[in-house]
Amino acid sequence: MAGTQTGSGVFEIAFSMPDAHKGRGRGGSVRRRVTEAAEQATPLPEPRLRESEVSLYSPLLGVLQGEWARDMRIAPHQIHFEETAKQGKKATGGT
Repeated sequence: MAGTQTGSGVFEIAFSMPDAHKGRGRGGSVRRRVTEAAEQATPLPEPRLRESEVSLYSPLLGVLQGEWARDMRIAPHQIHFEETAKQGKKATGGT
C-alpha cells in the first residue's frame, strides 16, 4: 500500500522525535521521555474518598433513564429501570 510505513520505517520515524526512546526488551516498544517540566506541569489528581457501591446506583439510574435510553432510541414506555438495592434478604429458591 503506497504511503504506509511498516517495519523499521515506523521506528525510524518514531525515534526521530526528540522525546522518544526505545522501550526495554525485544518487543519493539517506543516510549516517550518524561521531562522534569512535564512532570511538574501535570500534577496528580487528589485521591478520591472511597465511595460505597450503593451511592453509585442513583446516578447510574439517572443516566440510564435519560441519556442512555435517548441515545439508544428507546422510548420511555418500552423500558423500565428500577433501583433494587437494599431490599433485604429474599427467598429466591436457591441454596
